[in-house]
Amino acid sequence: MIKEIGDLGIDERKLIIIKQSLYQYNLIKHNYFEVVLAEKKKKYGTTDYPLVDSLILYVRKNIDLVENHLDELSRYWMHGYAYYFMARALDNNYPEQNDSILLYLDKALDMLELEWFSRTNEANAAKEMQAGVGIIRAKALARKGKWQEAYKTMTGVLPLSIVQIVSDSIIEKDIKKTYLERLAKLDHKLFESIYQNTNVKITGMDMKYIICFAIDMDGKDISLIFNVEPASVITVRYRIRKKCAKENLQLAVL
Repeated sequence: MIKEIGDLGIDERKLIIIKQSLYQYNLIKHNYFEVVLAEKKKKYGTTDYPLVDSLILYVRKNIDLVENHLDELSRYWMHGYAYYFMARALDNNYPEQNDSILLYLDKALDMLELEWFSRTNEANAAKEMQAGVGIIRAKALARKGKWQEAYKTMTGVLPLSIVQIVSDSIIEKDIKKTYLERLAKLDHKLFESIYQNTNVKITGMDMKYIICFAIDMDGKDISLIFNVEPASVITVRYRIRKKCAKENLQLAVL
């Protein structure tokens, strides 16, 4: 069991605070590189791999922190995120490294199983990570040709993620109830048709929108739960439809 900071001596507390500060610094740098990479790829259409290597450097620094000092960071979910971000970096930039991706995802989940979440913000962070882990795992399994496992993983994670988002939203109570009932009856064959076509570059966020379209959620409510402008929802629908049409994938929900 990890000690609480208040239970430690002054020197130990200083050491933990220093390590947590390093962790947060590395996290900020990692997030910065992710944003710059996305902007450059959008502008030039190619991946800047020197930048990718910089991103992975800071992710590895956090893995070194949590692996070498497992009892000296205050929460196991922080350890889990160190592994999760490595899996995400590889998935985004070196997707052929499927075995490494799956290994880091397993390590992330192992850390979550060791934690008892006493605070709401920690529990929400853990749920968000579990959803992200599931999405990346499904993509890696699909690339390895393990369609059945990928299908089971995705159908178990994404609808639950949307259920959580809708449940926590400020959508009017009766309408929220209707959406949750529709989510409970969602036809999971929707996922199968998408993930059996490896050429369609559907992201986890795309899938969240597709689920909302599938349950006939109003565009204004979609914009509310994802914190975007209503016009952006129309743009996203069009973009996903275009992705699918390019590979002759027909989705009635679009």
